[in-house]
Amino acid sequence: MDHICHSFTLFDTLQKIKPIIVTLSNAHKTLAKLCGIIVLSLTFILTNVLFLPEFSFNLISMSKLCQNSNCLAGFSFENFQLQNMKSKKIIGLAKQVGGLYFLKT
Repeated sequence: MDHICHSFTLFDTLQKIKPIIVTLSNAHKTLAKLCGIIVLSLTFILTNVLFLPEFSFNLISMSKLCQNSNCLAGFSFENFQLQNMKSKKIIGLAKQVGGLYFLKT
């Protein structure tokens, strides 16, 4: 799987999967039993997202996102932007806070 989300309401679709063991940041292990799709906009869709309600954050794998969505990611200390390589449109923006990039939706 590619990404992690802790909020059930963000999923557009969810399906049962063969359970996957995931190690949390506090070293505890949990099982992911559901995976789905999150539609952030018409041009920004996340697939293969694990549903982990025990997790504190929603995480996007940048390498998988760029690979699967044909996108270009640009980082600076303060910001991050995601650009569609075909249309050249910006499809995602994030602001850096405390070392993490928080996506603006």
